[in-house]
Amino acid sequence: MTAPGHPVVAVVLDPWRGLDIGPLVSALAPYCDVRAFQPNLGATAVLAASWRAPELARARRETPGPFVLWDTADDPAPESLRAGADLVLDASMLGAYSIDVSTVRWMPPLVRARLRHREGLPAGLVVDLDRMGDDVARSAAAVAAAVVVTGPRAALALAVGAPTVTDARTAAELGIGSVTGLGRGAGAEHEVAVLGGMKAAMAVAGDERRAAALSWWGRRFVEEHLDVGRAAAPVIELLGLDRRSGLDRALDELRAAGASLETSAAPGAG
Repeated sequence: MTAPGHPVVAVVLDPWRGLDIGPLVSALAPYCDVRAFQPNLGATAVLAASWRAPELARARRETPGPFVLWDTADDPAPESLRAGADLVLDASMLGAYSIDVSTVRWMPPLVRARLRHREGLPAGLVVDLDRMGDDVARSAAAVAAAVVVTGPRAALALAVGAPTVTDARTAAELGIGSVTGLGRGAGAEHEVAVLGGMKAAMAVAGDERRAAALSWWGRRFVEEHLDVGRAAAPVIELLGLDRRSGLDRALDELRAAGASLETSAAPGAG
């Protein structure tokens, strides 16, 4: 839900193409009031989901603020339109594996182990997410000692911190290639996911140190490569908005207030 007073971003769509920018809209929602364009909306900015959107010209005429263009490789916008945009977003930033990380809580192995113990589940619980419905899979991914998963659900498993075992095709589509390691931090290579099936998952579940590393680096991988926030960030910056969460803003204000009190109380102050 968007707080009152946030800028209004008008979205113009091409109904014949049906481009899905839902993940981007969801990522913008905490910062902007995102609405479908209608005449006299009084929007702050325009987001064109397609350069072919019938209402694009009118939306730009009626909106004095920034114009953001969502551009696709299969139907690129004319160069003249791209040149006139304040920001051009590459649609390839979002794909089948994109996920809004802000909606997924990271559950490290220690927390998982406590949950399994509390619920009377096996200590080494390994689950195959591909055999479950969406709701059950989401819950299972948050408590299992390790998971086996293929396809887009792998992004959820990594985001929630589940030590993840997958196949070569999913690894390649995720962008971690046919190997299990991915370079991270100071040139070091860290394991993000494991290739294999249930046998490999059971081995991971029995190795606490490896499971902890997989949980941490899997989450980091999603944050850096699959988070829809990557697409939303330049729009938020263009609009001059504060990307910090409400909690972070409150904490910063408390720190500033504390620093001010310390200064006031210092000997010789005032």
